[in-house]
Amino acid sequence: MFSHKRPITPSGRSVNPEPFRISYKVRASLVCGVVAALSFIARNFHLDDALIYARYISHALQGRGLEFNPGEPVNALTSILSTWLVLALSWVLHHNVLLAEAILSAVFLAAAALLAERIVPLSGLLFASLGVIYYCIGMETSLFVFLLALTIYAYATDRLNWLPTLCVLAALARFEGAALVLVIGWRLWKQNRRPKLSSFAPAVLLIVFYFAFNVFFYHVLLPQSATAKFGQGFSGYWGRWPIAFLRLPETVFKPFGKSYVLALALLVFAAFGLKDRRLSKWNEVLVPFLVILGAFYLLFNIPSYHWYYPPILFFLLIYAICLVPQTRAAQAAALFLILCTAGATASDLRKNAYENLPYRDLALWMNANTPSNARIASVETGTLGWYSDRYFIDLVGLTTPINARYTAHREFSAWLAERPDYVVVHPDNPFPWEKAALDSPDFEFAPVHFGQVYLLRRKTPNIQGTTSALPSDRQPAQPSSSAPAH
Repeated sequence: MFSHKRPITPSGRSVNPEPFRISYKVRASLVCGVVAALSFIARNFHLDDALIYARYISHALQGRGLEFNPGEPVNALTSILSTWLVLALSWVLHHNVLLAEAILSAVFLAAAALLAERIVPLSGLLFASLGVIYYCIGMETSLFVFLLALTIYAYATDRLNWLPTLCVLAALARFEGAALVLVIGWRLWKQNRRPKLSSFAPAVLLIVFYFAFNVFFYHVLLPQSATAKFGQGFSGYWGRWPIAFLRLPETVFKPFGKSYVLALALLVFAAFGLKDRRLSKWNEVLVPFLVILGAFYLLFNIPSYHWYYPPILFFLLIYAICLVPQTRAAQAAALFLILCTAGATASDLRKNAYENLPYRDLALWMNANTPSNARIASVETGTLGWYSDRYFIDLVGLTTPINARYTAHREFSAWLAERPDYVVVHPDNPFPWEKAALDSPDFEFAPVHFGQVYLLRRKTPNIQGTTSALPSDRQPAQPSSSAPAH
């Protein structure tokens, strides 16, 4: 791990040692160990949005279509590439969707960190030691980070023939990746360089397949979920323009707290790292890409969901870690602090990385005590939809597109026209959509609640029917630890 050899001059005198380096094999082993350990600790955490993907995939595996509500072709799949990969692995794992999501999240996180280690030692290990990426398990976040890094690496190392396919894959992982396509295309045009014409064939096939897939299954070219995100920004509910995205969630720098102080320090350190010669080629495309990405989130006032920040954080850490001096003491101290960070993250994940038990228990109750054709409205539908085989109305509009338009215009009661049979509410601190139901004379409280999560039911039922059993792949991993229904 450590090099103790001192070079010798022709006169026989020893000189100052060469810069101390931790071998790549050691750093790679640490990266894999940290990712494996922290991913295992966070194995029971299920992000609500990740469970939206999981419900889509579970329905596809059951032959019910790649849809959230079977029979309703709405495309809320922001990352179609991640969906395809999880679907394939879930099939191999006998329909274990959550395990497939967790495995792919860990694999691509490790891949991104290992690539960063090749560029700037310790940067990937530091990123893998932060908690925010583990609060994105099940999402496309680590896949997106890896593909962005691999695309920029291909550009910086003049592997031009890789670029068309990598650029398309990055855009299919998240549409924000299209900004990198524009930047790289502009740089290659300015330099009068271009990939071989034949290298565009896989990229073109992917694009054609993607649009054909959307038109065939959903009858639209692009996902309707984009409308929901823009609608959230336009509404101003998450913060008036332009501060919604600047409201850094604490998750970004967990478990360290003071997000704004750490964010400012990281920006300052990264600014100094811009001068590092190792990243001179990266600067040509990475800096414009980060500027465009940040401007996109700010200009459209996108809410500050924590999974938007890891790609930015990943590249800023690469620049910031360049400031670590190439000496034995400095690198040993940096390694020690990073491992301490991993330990703090492990402690935080043990305390906080668990699924939403009130939502899960309410969903299981609804699955056993409501008619199989019940229509349930909720602000958050991932956990409820995963554990309950019911039709869900998304009040914000991610999987119910018409509500995205209502949200954009702050029409928080317009969804009542859809006449749901039940509405999930938080009476102590209700969302504006929930206030409309709480104030409506058409609903009353059902005699059940779990924690702060309550259920309203329509006084005059729309439907009659029977309850249905929960699909086998959605049975909880362990018995509920929450209080019984009251």
